[in-house]
Amino acid sequence: MLIATIVVAVCALVVGIGLNQFLRGRLTSEDEATVSVKDLVSPLQTLTVLVLAFSLVTAANSQNKADEAARSEADAIDHLFEAADYTSKEHRQHLQGAAVCYARAVRHQDWPAMARQEVSDAPAVWSTSFREELREIGPGDALFATLLSADDDRSKARERRLAEAEQAIPSPVYWFVLVLLALMVIAVAFTLPRRKNGAEITTFVVITVLMASTLILIRDLEHPFDGMVKIGPTAMAEVEKQMTHEYEEDFGSADELPCDTHGDRVRRHDEEH
Repeated sequence: MLIATIVVAVCALVVGIGLNQFLRGRLTSEDEATVSVKDLVSPLQTLTVLVLAFSLVTAANSQNKADEAARSEADAIDHLFEAADYTSKEHRQHLQGAAVCYARAVRHQDWPAMARQEVSDAPAVWSTSFREELREIGPGDALFATLLSADDDRSKARERRLAEAEQAIPSPVYWFVLVLLALMVIAVAFTLPRRKNGAEITTFVVITVLMASTLILIRDLEHPFDGMVKIGPTAMAEVEKQMTHEYEEDFGSADELPCDTHGDRVRRHDEEH
C-alpha cells in the first residue's frame, strides 16, 4: 500500500504537469482563460482535504484507543498479581505464575501476531488457568470477587486491544481517498501557469508530497501494532519484569514458573510424576 500510494501520487503529478504543458496550449493561449476550470477544481480540493482530515482523525483515534487498551490490560494483570498476594500460598503461586506467563505470552506472541493481523492462542492458555484457579478458590473466599473482577478487567482490555488491531478504515475507503488525491493533483496541476511557473510547480510538488505522506501516515496509524509509529508492548514488559522479580523473591526462582520466557507452557519434573 505504501508503494501504491507513492506511485499513484507521482503518476498523478506527472500527468497533471504534462497536461498543463501540452494540452492547455491547444485549448487556450492565455492562462486567464481557465478561471472557470479553477473554480471547478476548488470543490475537489476541499473534498480531498476534508476526507484526508477525517481519515487522519479516525486513524489517530484508533491508535490512541489501542494504546489505552494495552496499558489497561497491563494494569489489570498487575492488579490480579497483587491481589493474589492475600490468598493461600498454593493459590498465590498458581495465580501469580499464570499472571507472569500471561504477560510473557502477550508480549512475545500476541504482539507479533497482531502485526500480522492475526491472534495468538498462547495468552488463552493462561486465561484458562486463571478461571480454573478461581473455581478452586470458590465464591466463599473473601478475595474471590476481587480476583474475578481483576480477571474480568484483563479480559475486556485484551478484547479491546485485539479489536483496535484491526484496521479502522476499510480498504475501499483508502483507495477512494487515493483516487481522489490523484484526481485533485492532476486537476490542480492542469491549472498552473504554463510559463514562468518554476515557483508554482515547486510549491505544488511539496504540497503533493505532504498530502501523499499524510495518506501514508493514515495507513500506518490504522495498524497500531505495526509500521513506523507502532505501539510496542512497553507497559506489559514493565509489568512482566516487576512480577517476575516479585515471584523470584517469594518462590525462590523463575524456574518454578510453568512457562518458558515466551509464555509457552512447560511441564516440570514434578508434574510428570
